[in-house]
Amino acid sequence: MTSIAMIRRIMTAICCMAVAVAASAIDFNPEELYRRGTLPWWGVRASASVAFPLHVKYARIPLASGAIGPDISVGGLYHMPIRERWYLEPNVEVYYNHLKTTGSIKTEPAGVGITEATLGTIGMRVPIYFGWSHTWRGHRSFRVFAGPQFDFRFYTHFSCDGPTKIFQGTTARPLYGDYGTDLDVRAGLGYMWGHYYVGASFSYGIVRLTKSDFGVKRGRLISATVGYDF
Repeated sequence: MTSIAMIRRIMTAICCMAVAVAASAIDFNPEELYRRGTLPWWGVRASASVAFPLHVKYARIPLASGAIGPDISVGGLYHMPIRERWYLEPNVEVYYNHLKTTGSIKTEPAGVGITEATLGTIGMRVPIYFGWSHTWRGHRSFRVFAGPQFDFRFYTHFSCDGPTKIFQGTTARPLYGDYGTDLDVRAGLGYMWGHYYVGASFSYGIVRLTKSDFGVKRGRLISATVGYDF
């Protein structure tokens, strides 16, 4: 079995188990739920974040103790009520971040001293939230949510101050390639009035699901989000 097939099976199994456990734990009854007027809906989201992963490496060489930089993302979600006040919310978002190394360089490969490096990454995140909401005045609600998040990195541009070609230029890898797939945990708060949404969240990298010799490891992200629900 290929690594791609294995990842897809793992993701499918986790999603199915999350839905099954949530539904059984709170006695999911869609007919009764929808009769009360709590219906599923779609939404769009845009986020501005600060990314600060724990480690940065290039070709298995650890470069620095960390990095920091801006991260922007856009995407959509499906809000699925499970019971009054409880919901499941799968999300998909495409992101770009631009990170600069911080701290001391741990290794001087090939005798070349590197004092700083930058990485620009394009990828996709798939958070699956399990949440609770409290509604008042009929059109305002406060939300608390948490759940797993899959982080796929598609492409990374790497550059540094090293004088050799080994550490300069662009490095690209295909989907499910060297940049790998991470499993994170994400949690946050949100506020809705009418169709509009604002919120904040924090994600923390737990484990790398596929081998990766490039980019960041154990990513962390603080996000502010705005959105509209249909």
